[in-house]
Amino acid sequence: MGKPLVGKINFFVSHAWSYKFHELVEAIESFEQRKPGSYYFVDYFAINQWEPAGGLESLRSVIRGSDALVLVVSPLEQPKLMTRAWCLYELNIALQSNIPIYATVPGDEDFWLRAQIPIRARLHEKLTHLKVDSKNSEATMKSDEHKIKTRIYWLSNGFECLDQKLSEAMSSCIRILISPIVWQEWIKILGKLLSPCFDSLIGGEVVYISTIILKYIGHPFQCTCSIDYRKKYFEHYLSCAFCKRNGSEYYCLKCKSSFAADIVSIHVRSQGLYRYCECPTCNKQYIVEVPSFV
Repeated sequence: MGKPLVGKINFFVSHAWSYKFHELVEAIESFEQRKPGSYYFVDYFAINQWEPAGGLESLRSVIRGSDALVLVVSPLEQPKLMTRAWCLYELNIALQSNIPIYATVPGDEDFWLRAQIPIRARLHEKLTHLKVDSKNSEATMKSDEHKIKTRIYWLSNGFECLDQKLSEAMSSCIRILISPIVWQEWIKILGKLLSPCFDSLIGGEVVYISTIILKYIGHPFQCTCSIDYRKKYFEHYLSCAFCKRNGSEYYCLKCKSSFAADIVSIHVRSQGLYRYCECPTCNKQYIVEVPSFV
């Protein structure tokens, strides 16, 4: 006899109502591969969609009674659930109740991620540094939106405190989700790069192989500027090894991007000449050269 169709909730599924139904199903199927045989709570089938605010209190007890919360993240670059009041409320309940939180994506987002990895060096950093603005989040029904915002405001000591907690939680979930995928794709890329070398090993091209290994393994596979920048003089920051290899020498702390730039201005001070470069993204200027006796 097979497993019963109904059982204790293992995972509460948090999703934006604007997702297409097949996207929601794909995301759950993808997660099911990691946790086979689980029971899921999906609000489509359990909450009155015409009067959802009536389930505000019951929703809290359902989440607390679940083993974990599963966030359906789509699109990965700007997840819709970050702007939805209901989703942020559900995530906040899970955090307050110490309920584990996981993330999953529909099939097209998984495909998009794998296609972008080889051509976007800073993709991992961008996807795992999310910003939440709960004060401006929305709900389909304005009456729901007001009730939810009032509830989460008083339960979380204000929107700013809540935003920080939610941002950290979502970023952590997405990091855990995509990191294995990122490494899988880089291993494939590395294999393609090295395969010609090993094919010609009989030819004695050991030096060439060593050069390839040094070039692609001796450096990070992605930008690490946010944790690996080095301060020079007053406001001059050097980029990480990965960005240097790709031609970007400086790192801008204001807009969190690495860049290559020429000297754009020279200021004369009592100590001598100070030379500045400018970030092309936010136009912030940095001192890159100072008199030797400073």
